[in-house]
Amino acid sequence: MLNLVLLTVLAPAPAAPVWVRVEGDGYLRFIREGRVLYAREAPLVVRDGELKHADGPGFLPRLSLSSGDFTVATDGTVRVQGQVAGRILLARLQESDTQVQGGFFTSSIRPSMSPPATDGMGRILTGDPLSVQSSTVSAGAAGAVPQWSLKSDALVAGDRITLGDLVDGAGDFADIDLGAAPPFGVKRTFDRALLLARLRTAAPGAQVQWSGAERVNVVRAGQEVDPTLLVNAARLAARNARGHEHFELDGTLDPLTIAPGTAEIRSERVNANGAKVSVTLGIFVEGVRVAGITVPLRDSSPSVTMRTGQTVTVIVIRGALRVETTGTVRRVDSATGMVVVKTDSGAELSGRATSSDTVEVTS
Repeated sequence: MLNLVLLTVLAPAPAAPVWVRVEGDGYLRFIREGRVLYAREAPLVVRDGELKHADGPGFLPRLSLSSGDFTVATDGTVRVQGQVAGRILLARLQESDTQVQGGFFTSSIRPSMSPPATDGMGRILTGDPLSVQSSTVSAGAAGAVPQWSLKSDALVAGDRITLGDLVDGAGDFADIDLGAAPPFGVKRTFDRALLLARLRTAAPGAQVQWSGAERVNVVRAGQEVDPTLLVNAARLAARNARGHEHFELDGTLDPLTIAPGTAEIRSERVNANGAKVSVTLGIFVEGVRVAGITVPLRDSSPSVTMRTGQTVTVIVIRGALRVETTGTVRRVDSATGMVVVKTDSGAELSGRATSSDTVEVTS
């Protein structure tokens, strides 16, 4: 009699997710349906040989792992059975947009990337989830839980940002340093998750109850440069280079914010390509160059209808002196409005047509 023995092969239970979180500045990156998502903490698993968020989004940068039994070091190094499989890169967001499901964030600006624990980035911690997206940090401190109200916008005057700049009611935590102030004219955004992580680093036993905004936009206090001053300075530089005043702004100028103090605008370079003229201006505060901007201009001179060989009136202006003579057109640049004439005395001069039969030479 043949006895059949049925063997049941049990598949190994999937490894538990490895919870990782960023302590300090920086965000983890994921991708879902072509959209890049960011998170301050996440449960990581290995599926189909790749590192992923437990809820499905793939991890960025893509890491191929042979096993779900992996570790993540504080510097972001990922190891499988002791062998290095890759390294996490953190994103520094300039602006966080709408928070989406699962605690993810999106960003409208491509972030800068650095490994953990470098370039001011935070470090990676692993362990039980701390729910850094929640509104409360509790660590058993005695006494009433302080109420913090996050501002929606903050203006900082110094080179560094502190918690007190962003939060009303920060109390003893007001001096916690949050990093360098953004450059003038650049906005930096902090969300509650990042501030909670910074608080946890500085004071692990602290408690706080949040209210107010979900995130705060931080700009550096400065002075705005009047665009009219920039255009006028560019026109003056173009006039000195081209010998006439017929220039108009060709496009728009972005807002320019600079450091407080006595400001000066200096012309640095004039480039011309036909009727298009670009003027590079340097912005100086207290004698130190703090910014540069290129102003696009368009030569709006009247079209030149003169022809080679035509006899024209030539007016030569030197300061208060004005001399009128006649000459013959030698060359015409219709794009710039410049005309080269040879006077009756034999001098060859370059000037601008001010009418159909008059050339004005300024020297």
